[in-house]
Amino acid sequence: MFTPPLRNEIVAQARLGDLAGVKHVYDQIAQLAAEEPGWQSQECFACGVYQHMRGDLGAARAAFERCLDLTDPDRGIAYPCVTTWVAAVARYMAVL
Repeated sequence: MFTPPLRNEIVAQARLGDLAGVKHVYDQIAQLAAEEPGWQSQECFACGVYQHMRGDLGAARAAFERCLDLTDPDRGIAYPCVTTWVAAVARYMAVL
């Protein structure tokens, strides 16, 4: 009924440097995204964090670019997730 704050959890796991923890949360988000399209931006964000931590900068860049496309407030999306967009911008810049 209630979904845990998974984006906060993935950020916390990343700050701890826990790759296994990030992967676990990423898998949970991916499962939700498969069922609910509204989770796709969160899945892209989680994928970017995971790929960045594993050192695959190309995959991280692609994931963050997709996340930015899905959350860009200037695209006229009905309900853009601005907090995810801001976090994705910061991580995208770190990947670059």
